[in-house]
Amino acid sequence: MDVNRLRKIIVLAATIICLNSICYAESAELPGWITEFENPPAWARPQMFFVWNGQVTTERVREMLQQYKAEGIGGVFIHPRPGLITEYLSPEWFEMWQFAVTECQRLGMECHIYDENGFPSGFAGGEVLSAHPELAAHYLTAVKITEPAKYDVSTAMAYFVLPDPNGAPQQVDEEAVMKANPQRPVWALVVRQVEASDKHGGFPYPDVLRRETAEAFIEITHDRYADHFRNEFGKTIKYVFADEPDMPGKNGLPWSHYLLQEFRRQHDYDLRDKIGPLCFGVPTRQR
Repeated sequence: MDVNRLRKIIVLAATIICLNSICYAESAELPGWITEFENPPAWARPQMFFVWNGQVTTERVREMLQQYKAEGIGGVFIHPRPGLITEYLSPEWFEMWQFAVTECQRLGMECHIYDENGFPSGFAGGEVLSAHPELAAHYLTAVKITEPAKYDVSTAMAYFVLPDPNGAPQQVDEEAVMKANPQRPVWALVVRQVEASDKHGGFPYPDVLRRETAEAFIEITHDRYADHFRNEFGKTIKYVFADEPDMPGKNGLPWSHYLLQEFRRQHDYDLRDKIGPLCFGVPTRQR
């Protein structure tokens, strides 16, 4: 048989097979996951921050959720922000939350939890420190001593002098502190509580390294949502957004009162014996 004729027959047969396959595919029922590309379910669509930063009303909640739905949004994280007038975690708060959940169900959307009044997560709008002031975070900072008589030496964790501008700090004892003067100052490492902030409900941020802080935060925040909406967990409400729990230390190094205790338990020596290298580093020749 002529080679060119054979090639034409093969091409014709392949074309017929392809056309039959296309016709069959068009007539056969397509898998569900293919049709969902045309109209994705709520869980596969964007989930947006729904900011509450004023007086929350049913009218405003309904209007915003309808606009989200019209733009193809699948769900929202209700995000309280500065400017909020409706009291956070109050009975009125949860009434508005219930309305939002009901509206999301009506619209075929999801409604999720943002677990803080602002950010970072952990202070429950100030309620954690209001109920447990002993859970405030702390930081380690350096204080310059030039007049020992005006300084309480019992408050420091360690003392250091700078032998020369380019030298490594050298740890000294309290006797050296009593000799401090403007020409030869001594630097004390002291632990201080973080400052109160309006962003944290007028309280300091809590020590998130402590188990008690986590337990208090969960009880004040997550447990309240569970009390109101437990039956919707895993359905309309699927996720909790926890926003970057922090270790504040803008004026020094983040510190926890439990660090020394836990460090000794794990390493069998007192971290204060190595506080200099921890804070100031170690010269390369000593590593």
